[in-house]
Order: sequence, then structure tokens, then C-alpha cells
Amino acid sequence: GSIKLPASTGFVKGRAAPLKISHAIGSSNAILTGSIISRGRDGPTTADSRKADIVLDILKGKMSLFTENPWIINLWDPPHGVMSWPARSTPHYFKSESVTVPETGPKRPLNHSQTLAIEKMLSPKDEDRIILIRGPPGSGKTSVISRFVEIAYSRDCPGIWLIAQSNVAVKNIAEKLASIGFMNWRLLISVDFHLDWHEHLYGHDIKDNIIRSDDFYTMLPTRIAGCKVILCTLSMLSSQWIRKKFLPSIPIHTLIVDEASQIEIGDYLPVFTLAVTKLEKMCLIGDDKQLPPHGQEDIEELQSVFEINHLHAYVHLLDTQYRMPPQMGDFISEQVYESLLKSNALHPITNSTIACQFLDIPGTEKMQNNSFIVSFCLQLFSLDLWSWPIRIMKKHQQS
Repeated sequence: GSIKLPASTGFVKGRAAPLKISHAIGSSNAILTGSIISRGRDGPTTADSRKADIVLDILKGKMSLFTENPWIINLWDPPHGVMSWPARSTPHYFKSESVTVPETGPKRPLNHSQTLAIEKMLSPKDEDRIILIRGPPGSGKTSVISRFVEIAYSRDCPGIWLIAQSNVAVKNIAEKLASIGFMNWRLLISVDFHLDWHEHLYGHDIKDNIIRSDDFYTMLPTRIAGCKVILCTLSMLSSQWIRKKFLPSIPIHTLIVDEASQIEIGDYLPVFTLAVTKLEKMCLIGDDKQLPPHGQEDIEELQSVFEINHLHAYVHLLDTQYRMPPQMGDFISEQVYESLLKSNALHPITNSTIACQFLDIPGTEKMQNNSFIVSFCLQLFSLDLWSWPIRIMKKHQQS
């Protein structure tokens, strides 16, 4: 037979959790089976707590953040809408204000808009201290980041931090760097994300460069000796071990933010207070035409840097997409990107092939679990239609 006993978890490590059972089990041969149900939302992260502390200080009248921190001033509310900067504490690693990036490389040519974006990322001019790069899908954002890292590293940039909102986006940058043979970096990962849950996402080509958060305390300085490039999530920067173990030897000199359109601007407060004395450059890469900042579905007023009016003058568009066939790319360009987005003329799917179909189908959508389904679509997908791309648009019918 079987019995049911209520229990609670003491702590969780990966997929394992010890159970505190409400009653003793008399038989040593008893076999326990069951599942763990998590109720309620997670508690605040270290980044959430740090952000809340900063906001609380401001509410208490400690306004020095908005009067003395140039990064907060220039991002939120520069005088007369014009950014201004104090004199640099150290010379820029590019001695000349003229930076030229070749469009051709051994195996990785760049288009003109990518080249201009990298030149802006490398520029020592004050007007380029904060730059925004809008990268539509398939426009080569990670290629731009990887080429920038190569050049900046070769010029002895003192500390390059590549961050994003999600672990997957950070992993993609790491894989891109590995694919071009650049390996002088370290990828910092939370043990809660990695252990048992997402270890499979990290291939052998990058595993040796990973430092997990449960190793921070015992990590020896030799683990990052000679390293100038760190990859991690934005929330990871609020860890006390970042300040204690990494910043003394790898300061946040240049901050590259991927998925910047998904980050609410208040989430930058901790990093601006952390790196205010060393930070020289901030490059924000994203696409406000795609996903909005996390939490905007609950609080409509949340903004990313792409919604800040005075920053619009610093937006650079990667103007060529390589992923979609031109037929689809041209449609997206017209409807979403004001006809500014070009498509790769050498795409293997040419105009001689129908790349996109719009079908007005019968029926209405029905709720199943947490998703909507349409029976006709399920029947259609069961057919052998995968030899050509399809896009289905269902015309909503009112009941």
C-alpha cells in the first residue's frame, strides 16, 4: 500500500532537495516517491535588493547619485537634454579619435553598417561614451560584438564586460567568441541556473572558460590571470563576489549590453554605482521592435534605453538582415522598420521560390492548457509541407 505525508524542502541544489517529512517512517525498506510543488513567486534577487536599496536611499534624500554620478545623469536627465562628461581619469586605449575598421576580414566580412557600429563602439570621443545599436533579427549583432572584442583586446582595453538579461544570450556571445578562436575570456554562471538544469546548453568548446558562482569564494587569482573579458548576466554584477574577486584585476572599463531593449533602465542603477569610477564606455545593443522590457506587461510605464528621447540621436541601425529570405525580409522592413532594413541579396532562397504564404483558414482558436490552438492548423502541419516555408496568418473571427 501507500501513504501520503506532507513535507517541505530544506534547501534546493540543482534538481535535488532534501525533504523534511512530517512523520517518521518506521520501515527502513520504505521507498519514497513524489514531486515538489513550488508555490508563490521567488524572493528578490541580489540585483533586485541592491536596486531597492539605491531607490530607498534616493527617497531618503541622498541625491548624490543624481548630482554626482555622470552615468545616471546622462542616461536619465542630462541638462538641456545634452550629455556632458567629466575629464577622463586615464588616457583612452585608442590614442587617436579617428578609428577605422576594415570591412573585409579573413573569413568574416562586415557590411558597412556593421563597420560603422564597431567604429562607434571603439570611438574615444565623449559624444560616443553611450551608444545604442539597433539590431533587427539576423543582422549580425553577435558578429559586431565579437569583432569589437578582438580589436579592443588587441589595443589593450583594460576591462571588457559583456552582459545581457538572459543566460542564453550571454552563452550565445561566448559561443561566437569561441567560433572565431578568441578564448581569453571567462563566463560567469549562477549555480542555480547551471547545475542539473541547463548544463547541457554549454558545449565542450566553452566549458573550460566557465566559472560557476559556487566557485567564486574559493577561486584563486590565477583562474583569471591575464583575462580582460568577462561575460555574465546583468543581475550577476550585483553579487558581492564580483566586487571582491573580479573587479580588482578586471575593472568595468567598457560595458557591452546585449538584449538592452529588454532591460528596464532602473536595472542599470547597481552597475552605475558599482563602476562609476572606472566605467568609460557603454554600448547598448538590442531591438525595441521585438520584446519590450521585462515587466512592461504589468507596468506599462517601464522603459528601455530605446524609449529615452534624448538617446535617439545615438542610435545606429544594423541595416542588413541575413536570416530571412528577401521576400519575407522586405515585408518586415516595410511594416516594422520603416523600409530601412535591407535583405541579403545572396540569400539561397530567391524570388523564384515562394517563401511565404498567407492562408485565411476556417475555424476559431481554442484554449488548451496555456496556449491557443486551431484544429485546422494541426491538420495542416500533419501533412508533408516542410519542403517549403509557410507562414500562416489566421483571420480572427468574432463569435
